[in-house]
Amino acid sequence: MKTEQLKEWGLDDRQISMVMRENGRDIEAVKAKFSDYDMLKEKAAQLEQATALSEQAQQLQEQLLQWQEKAEETEKNWKQKWQKRDFEDALRQSLRQAGARNEKAVRALLKEQELALGEDGTLQGLDEQLEALRHECGYLFGPNQAPPNIIRPGNRVSKEADDGKVREIMGLPSFVQGKDDF
Repeated sequence: MKTEQLKEWGLDDRQISMVMRENGRDIEAVKAKFSDYDMLKEKAAQLEQATALSEQAQQLQEQLLQWQEKAEETEKNWKQKWQKRDFEDALRQSLRQAGARNEKAVRALLKEQELALGEDGTLQGLDEQLEALRHECGYLFGPNQAPPNIIRPGNRVSKEADDGKVREIMGLPSFVQGKDDF
């Protein structure tokens, strides 16, 4: 309600001030009833934000759990691959040290499921299986000797010493001083 409107209706200044005072009291009474409205409206907006943040946090938590599961699964797979690689490396090295001529042939006869890789990197149960294979299939294994030294012609110190080693490696009888083989 406006003062100009009350003047148009024909009210004098005293009546207008009384109407305005009563109107002000009514407005204040209504404002008192709804004074919490703005505060409640603000709290509702905060609750909506909190709910949205809570939902986002829950989604992030679910994603975190999924990523943790994937990481654990990946780590488990890689550990298995590393263990398999370590087992394969240890088996190859052990077969080379045992003098296996053909690794595939010896591995085909081994019971690999009965072998276990120890903490020290050795294969447990391999020695027994290799001994049994040597007994049954000795042709799969070479002699237990160190590989021959390779003598290069440019590294000769003394002719006699090198000739003796070369003849020994080739399986020829040793050279007799003063006598020529040719």
